[in-house]
Amino acid sequence: MKLKLVLIFSLFYVFYHSANAQNNAVGLQLGGGFISSISPDVGAFSSSFFYERYINPATAIRFSFVYTGDYNMIVPNTRKKYEPFIKGITVSGINHVPLNNLFYVEPGIGLAALNDRIFNGKSEWGYGVLFSLGWGRRVDNISYSANAEYALTFTASNPKYFSLTLQGRYFF
Repeated sequence: MKLKLVLIFSLFYVFYHSANAQNNAVGLQLGGGFISSISPDVGAFSSSFFYERYINPATAIRFSFVYTGDYNMIVPNTRKKYEPFIKGITVSGINHVPLNNLFYVEPGIGLAALNDRIFNGKSEWGYGVLFSLGWGRRVDNISYSANAEYALTFTASNPKYFSLTLQGRYFF
């Protein structure tokens, strides 16, 4: 409950108290990786929708919704009764580091709240940390990159995921 209050407070703080923000951005990540909790790793597809609020030209706060599920969910003609998945929200700080005029690196760290749905009939929320690293290129108001993301939790059944994704982002 305290973590949810901190997340809500930080959301309001960013939206109302960062008047010097220069850019906002929305984006989508798609890729693959692994999910697990108190189980062996399961191969999974990964998707994420996010909103970024820049608090200075090089630093952003990213709010994202993450959904990772068993590959069999998207493969046609599979007939399993239950497909394991993890969904959640993350809040992270992203630092934009230009390498040259064309490319950039974006390391990030933040908080994650993940809903473990790996086993049928089980729905537990776990809270923990998120680490990310992206490498990409920005052209005008659009950027695209390749990212690695790892989230692990320290409560409930310790849900976690690792994903390698391609990311598209639009700045406004």
